[in-house]
Amino acid sequence: MENILADLILVVHFAWILFVILALPTALLLKLARLRIIHTVALIFTVIMQATKTLCPLTIIEEHLRREGSATFSYNGSFIITWLRKLIYIEDLGISLLVVYILTTIFLIFTFTSYLIWPISLDKKNR
Repeated sequence: MENILADLILVVHFAWILFVILALPTALLLKLARLRIIHTVALIFTVIMQATKTLCPLTIIEEHLRREGSATFSYNGSFIITWLRKLIYIEDLGISLLVVYILTTIFLIFTFTSYLIWPISLDKKNR
């Protein structure tokens, strides 16, 4: 049961990453002010975790569930779960976490700049 919950947490973790990457372009394209604000808060939270070298709560929960599920913690998930794990824990693909941190910070700067370039409209239809 713990491994199934851990897989579910992994999928949620991947969805979080997709949200952080794709929400801003989606919000700008569709002119969704609330989505932009929620995305900005999510991105700030992510950058703070990276800057303070805090482990993501989803990572902590997933690893705890995996350890509870087997006495020897090793990853033996399905094909999809294996690749989701590789994408989430990017160092498995040989990409430096420093590169990820720098790109995330650049994305945060772009996000803040987007408020200057494309200000949020306060009319009712864009809320």
